[in-house]
Amino acid sequence: MIQNILCAIRREGSEGHPNRQPFRGLLTWIDVPSDRAVSGARGRRIVITRLAAENAIHTLLGMGIDHHPSSTHHDPRRKVGIITHAEVVEKRIEIAGFIFAKDFPEVVDAVRAGRTSEYGFSYAMSDVVIENTKQRVWTIAKCTFTGAALLLKHKAAYQNTWIELL
Repeated sequence: MIQNILCAIRREGSEGHPNRQPFRGLLTWIDVPSDRAVSGARGRRIVITRLAAENAIHTLLGMGIDHHPSSTHHDPRRKVGIITHAEVVEKRIEIAGFIFAKDFPEVVDAVRAGRTSEYGFSYAMSDVVIENTKQRVWTIAKCTFTGAALLLKHKAAYQNTWIELL
């Protein structure tokens, strides 16, 4: 049912809507170790397995995109957009949705101003199952995605993510 609602949100009334700036982007990589340690991983880098990604991909639908004014970290109480599409493509999780353009014009302006190469995504998750917590790089076997953050790439666990406004 949520998939049908999100499909309707994606299609209905989005053309020219003043508060819906469509975007697409690369949220994260799968079966690839993170470039940096992630929050909550006790200083360790992580890998999301393909199976974990495929099993959790649906949990991204309807989740918020957050953004802190400094663009350096997550701000889960400041939602600037919504994810309406998520899929596993080869070794990537790609997302699409809307940034609330009228509510957060500074976010859209920053991405649109030619600084898109500076911005990427980070994800938030819960209910994480780690294969072996004694490993130097933690392998995530199971998770639930709880959202994403739009931030500067060099502050993200995976520094080669991206966003594109459509």
